[in-house]
Amino acid sequence: MRRQIWIVAAIWISAAAVCAAQRERLEIVILDQVEVESAQMAYAMDLGRRLFDILGVETVWTVCHRGQPCPMPPPGAYLRLVVVPWTKGSALGFASTDSMTSNSPQAYAFYLPVTRLAKRTEQPLGTALACVMVHEALHLLGLEHASFGIMREKFDTQDLANVTRNPLLSATQIAQLRHGLGRRKAVRLTAER
Repeated sequence: MRRQIWIVAAIWISAAAVCAAQRERLEIVILDQVEVESAQMAYAMDLGRRLFDILGVETVWTVCHRGQPCPMPPPGAYLRLVVVPWTKGSALGFASTDSMTSNSPQAYAFYLPVTRLAKRTEQPLGTALACVMVHEALHLLGLEHASFGIMREKFDTQDLANVTRNPLLSATQIAQLRHGLGRRKAVRLTAER
């Protein structure tokens, strides 16, 4: 019995090493147009980083504040997420799928609906903001809505609680994520020439 446990442990360690060696890296630049409270933004970026980490993607998050200079990564090397007030409708965000293959794919997180989501679900603003930003970033990488997990079209209290522990993507969505990361890498390499 002990031998079987050691074999299973060795397989898991080997699989983890292979996954770690194949990790993709993604830069995400947040353009904060509403001046989100710094502790909430820091929490949102940290949670976003952890959620992508669970998916096997190393992320580097940078926040740029309205009216302040912000050094941008090279074209093609990052996703741009813009936090805007947005007072129309209940949508939490929007990903410009037309920009997916461009040098600067862009998505939006709508601050006022995100704050309403945080209040309704009794979650910290940083949690709701992180979930929306990761959701929209995944759209920019080619993922569509799903019936569960981080890619649900509408979040409820249970979704936010579950997603903060595991973004829950299907095998098909993981394949889409890998394909989207490969596409971003190709755009970056083309831009570097």
